[in-house]
Amino acid sequence: MATQTVQILAPTGLSSPTMRLFTIDTGTQVNSDQTASAVGTSGVLYSAAFADAPAGRLRVELFSGSTVVAASEVVLTAETATFVCVDAVNVVQISGDAVAADSLESQYDGTGLTGDTYPATQAEIAALNDPSAAAIRAEIDSNSTQLAAIVADTNELQTDDIPGLIAALNNLSAADILTTALTESYSADGAAPTLTQAVMLILQHLSESSISGTTKTVKKLDGSTTAATFTLDDATTPTSVTRAT
Repeated sequence: MATQTVQILAPTGLSSPTMRLFTIDTGTQVNSDQTASAVGTSGVLYSAAFADAPAGRLRVELFSGSTVVAASEVVLTAETATFVCVDAVNVVQISGDAVAADSLESQYDGTGLTGDTYPATQAEIAALNDPSAAAIRAEIDSNSTQLAAIVADTNELQTDDIPGLIAALNNLSAADILTTALTESYSADGAAPTLTQAVMLILQHLSESSISGTTKTVKKLDGSTTAATFTLDDATTPTSVTRAT
């Protein structure tokens, strides 16, 4: 008779631990429950002996009372030996109660971890899809009064052809400024002149003017029409002049 001793890693402090062996393909239990005991003082490796267990690949499950706490697979031979399951799954850590720190099952059944620091549930993710396109547009319109103003301003720019007006400003060349004849014009006495009016009065003052007594008369380009008159402070030795008309 061969005795196969199976050892499996599991949490400490188990209550009445027992071990079972099952076939891989059908999940049929091949031996009666065997009492398991902690190996050494660490309490994380549990051992159970099976008499004439079938050779081959089997599933190992460790129970604490009626609850599975660890599971693994083992390949047994038909000889007396000790077989250690080094890749045991800690079932308590995977499907423990609602406060288990590393519970994975709770993320799917809604019984475990909750809060902003944990993954969202499927219901929480689905709720994000509720807003329709119309609802989003309505929310934007109601909370952004500047959006309508931006649209209106944009439409106004297109209507006024602002891009075209700006482009037209670039059509003026240096030659246009320096070789285009000015339109003759003179400002009224006491009125601020335009650039053209100022240039024209200076030009005519220097080229078409006459003095009679204390009056200086400036003619227009035609040489006969008066553009402006000035009053001198003295007919012989003037020291100041002021515009009269």
